[in-house]
Amino acid sequence: MKNFFSQLFSKPQDQEFVSLMQVALEDPGIREQLLKILSIPDDRRRATIRQWRSELSQKNAPKEIMRTLEHLEHDAYAHRAKQILAEGEL
Repeated sequence: MKNFFSQLFSKPQDQEFVSLMQVALEDPGIREQLLKILSIPDDRRRATIRQWRSELSQKNAPKEIMRTLEHLEHDAYAHRAKQILAEGEL
């Protein structure tokens, strides 16, 4: 499954996105939280994620998490993530 998904997103920076999707598919709580955020209109989603990243930055969250969340500020990633999480599979 990881190999297939990795082929879809083959750039090195995409691997963080792949990891986020895998974690969200395996953890119902994370999946539900991400689906809620991804279901709001694009402008609000971007603002919500920026705010979330700011809060995490103040708490010295790992840079990998910050970069991963940054992907979800981009519409293409966010729409694909919502589709993957809604379907519950890659």
